[in-house]
Parts: sequence; structure tokens; C-alpha cells
Amino acid sequence: FLENENNFIQGAQNFYPCVNGAFTGELGKEHLDEFGIKCVLIGHSERRALGDEEFIKAKFDFAKEHGYKIVFCIGENLDTKNSGKTLEFLKKQLEIIDLNYEKLIIAYEPIYSIGTGVSAQATDIAKVLEFLASLTKA
Repeated sequence: FLENENNFIQGAQNFYPCVNGAFTGELGKEHLDEFGIKCVLIGHSERRALGDEEFIKAKFDFAKEHGYKIVFCIGENLDTKNSGKTLEFLKKQLEIIDLNYEKLIIAYEPIYSIGTGVSAQATDIAKVLEFLASLTKA
């Protein structure tokens, strides 16, 4: 659609891990392909609140199998941050996916900063980025 003219890639905020089927309100691969979707968002905090890790893994595996670029969201709530277990929590979120997938982008979204007025500190973000680099080829 706009990809060739503007170095723009369309993505989907949500999809269902199937080629096609009767899943009301969901988009399967045929729908994504119809709109030229090349990138999918998986694990956003709003979606994680609705589902479980097995479904998130199924989405990742499906998207990987079909060659989509994946933006995989991870993040912790304020209780986890305050208990000093951020890295342990994030590692658990990442254990279900293939960190070596070449079309993977990991997006860190500290959940405690979304709409709360509490900003993540630069030192906390740097610590997470260093941790992510140690787990990946970044």
C-alpha cells in the first residue's frame, strides 16, 4: 500500500493465529495478506491482560512460521518493579519465544508508566536494555 513510496510498513495490532476461519472480530492470515500486513504486534499489555502465555506463544509461532516481522512487547507492573524482580519477570515473558528470530523486535513497555503519570527512569530503561542485549544478538 504505502510501503514503496514512503519506506512504510503496515502492521496489525492484533490477529488470530490461523489462516482463515470463523473467529468473530479476529483477523486471520488471509485478512492480513489482503491488506498487505507484514508486521504484527504481539504481547501488548492490553492484550496480555485478556489472554494467557500459551496463546501469546501460539501467535508468535504462527507469525514466525509465516515470516512476519514481529514486535514483541514486554513489561512489568509497579509491584514487580518495586519488588526488584523486573529482569526475572521480563525473562519469563521472553522464555516462550525464539529470541534468535531475525525479524524480531522487542518493545519494552513498562506497564506502570502507561497512563499513570509515573515515568520510567532512564537508569531503569538502560538496565533493561542491557539485559535484553545480553539475551539477544543486539
